[in-house]
Amino acid sequence: MDVDANSDLLGRELSIEVDGTTLRCALSGAPVDDDAVSWTLHRGDFHPSRASQPVVAGAGWTVKLPDRTNGYAVRAVVDGVVYQSKWTQLFGSDAKLRYDEWRKSAPTPSDAAPRPIPLFRYEKPFENIGFVCHRGDQSGDLAEVAETNALVIEHHQSSNWGNLALLSGSGSSRDKRGTHFVFSGITRDSDRLIFGSEDVKSQVPDIRTLADGLGEFHLLTWDDEQIYFGHDYIGQGHLFIYEDDNIVAGANGIHLLALMLRAVGVPLRLNDDVVKLKFFSTSYPFEFHQGRRTDFAGVERISVYESARVDAGGLSLSKTEMWTDNADGELSDALYEDLLAKAVEEITDNVAIALKHPKFENVVAELSAGLDSRIIYCALSRLPRSEKVRISTRTGKEEPTAAAINAQYGFAWDDLPRRYSFHGAPEDGDFPLTSHSVFMDGYYIESMFKVRAEYEKPTLVLTGHGGEAFSRVMSIEGFFARDFSGEIPGPVETEAEIESNVIRFIGNHQVWYAAGDRYFSESLSEMLAESPSGSLAKRFADTYVSERNPFVGGSVYRGAMSGPQWRPLHSKSLYRLRALWFQRKQDYRLQYDLIRALNPLISEVPYMKPVEDAYKAEFHKYRPPFKLTEPIQFDEDVSSVRAARRSSESGSVWLPSREDFDATRRSVDEYQESAESFLAPLRYILDSHPEYEDMGLPLFSYIERVVNRTNPRAFSKRHNIRNKLHILMQEILLSSKMP
Repeated sequence: MDVDANSDLLGRELSIEVDGTTLRCALSGAPVDDDAVSWTLHRGDFHPSRASQPVVAGAGWTVKLPDRTNGYAVRAVVDGVVYQSKWTQLFGSDAKLRYDEWRKSAPTPSDAAPRPIPLFRYEKPFENIGFVCHRGDQSGDLAEVAETNALVIEHHQSSNWGNLALLSGSGSSRDKRGTHFVFSGITRDSDRLIFGSEDVKSQVPDIRTLADGLGEFHLLTWDDEQIYFGHDYIGQGHLFIYEDDNIVAGANGIHLLALMLRAVGVPLRLNDDVVKLKFFSTSYPFEFHQGRRTDFAGVERISVYESARVDAGGLSLSKTEMWTDNADGELSDALYEDLLAKAVEEITDNVAIALKHPKFENVVAELSAGLDSRIIYCALSRLPRSEKVRISTRTGKEEPTAAAINAQYGFAWDDLPRRYSFHGAPEDGDFPLTSHSVFMDGYYIESMFKVRAEYEKPTLVLTGHGGEAFSRVMSIEGFFARDFSGEIPGPVETEAEIESNVIRFIGNHQVWYAAGDRYFSESLSEMLAESPSGSLAKRFADTYVSERNPFVGGSVYRGAMSGPQWRPLHSKSLYRLRALWFQRKQDYRLQYDLIRALNPLISEVPYMKPVEDAYKAEFHKYRPPFKLTEPIQFDEDVSSVRAARRSSESGSVWLPSREDFDATRRSVDEYQESAESFLAPLRYILDSHPEYEDMGLPLFSYIERVVNRTNPRAFSKRHNIRNKLHILMQEILLSSKMP
């Protein structure tokens, strides 16, 4: 019999008791009339679509739970005051019987012991980077790891930090000061974009100037004094580190770091509570990595606010420039206007250097109906017209808005020739195994299942990725706490309230509730503690950015993306302004101010979502509306966009043929959509690690619910779990005893 409670200051307390499939609810304390309480039973979170019809009763209510449910919560409303229970996971007798029968059933051929997956090799301008720093002769079998994975191995020495074994995709270089380095990714200097180590070698005389730079990159440098291991300003590039009494090791991928640790004789051990928490949810920002700990004990993710150094004193972590910029502080109107003006210039310059880069014949700007991409378009409109520019937009509801915006300046639509492929296409119905190598690092989960389009000529894509971190002030605490009536309650005051809101919000997509109950509190505290802010709401918003933004926006693994990306919204002045504005108000003013400052005309093109127009009306309290000489017209036929698509289709460059698409997709579909592609790794996990048996029934039931669903949201949730199962299976192999 389970009991849950929710009480208030009036002395009323909501309690629930579960007896089999019968739920008994009671509201004790101050007396109520027999028809004064409205009771509802909710599956998952408190969205109205998952609620029973309200039942008017007194202080007590008894209801039979539906057999096909993964959990429930109860809400009681008295005189407008809401009492609600925690979300509780529940499995019916039929589900338990099916699970028991599956566990007793004979293994299928797909249940055979898995083979280790190959290491995913990052594509230029990115590359794999890993190092082991030690005092003795502990290079072990690193040469074999390098040879197996087509990596370059090097050895260096210093009296301060000892011996360094380095693995990388293309080897190290030296700047004009003599500092060794390996660079992976994209950044910029004062007047040019930089792509990969070769650009750095030819353009950057002092590698130290790239630390905390804009873009998306990993950077390893060393001289006689110290080894530096860092990332870009916002921490888009994930870094992982390990330290014990004998070695310090780091890599820009967990898989590579695990292979290196095994090679030098470090026994890998799974972090059971972190492993179990990974299966807590399929909803962002708690989909994958949570906090600094990883599935391997002793291996940590370096915070977005930190870089690592190794010197004579060993490993140390230092705060980055973003930590300082994100600190609390006073924001006067004068400082607001000054930072806004600087952000306008920085964003415009980010677009300008993209247009003049000699490597790219074309520059494609993504233009959706939202705010972030509109900011980039406004920056384009401020610059001298370039024939390089093409505008790309999404199909469907966003096309009319994008067409209305582009009609003001008439940039060419993106009809550039492309090549199409299904990246990592498997053979003989197998799965593209390297996907799990990169998913292990926490990058986007769906990109392996999309047709990949690559421009035939060198093309740079300008994207609005990073808006959550730089331009969008969102009250994520309010987002998770909101009621589905649209009302947002007052700010939360404790971490426990945030935890309750998160668990309630993601209730319909929780996989294993006990993980949240047992481990989530500690993990949430660790995540909130990363932010320098004293505001609990701000720390939660920072958690959303630091956990989700690299996960969704990372292009280390580009998947279906069609070319190298550059993100013009990455502006340090804008980031600082966003951090300070959050303390005053959580709204969308920064985005509207940016658009208005960049191009007042484009600021008046109506927005696709009514809520955005409502925010815009609120914004006019700060700045009067820009007066149009005539209303902006929407082309309902969107003829300019569709004409470009028709001309492209006639040249067979806009889409691959249906036959080609089906041929490359079919073998993967047949494998990935089968229940066995989920259940085979689950069986291996449970058989090899009995301590995970408590996850078996929740995972089995979740797989039953989602495996055959076809809507896009189910696609994401389904493959989130599938990837996690395959990753854990591979981590078990990596942590098994070495021969």
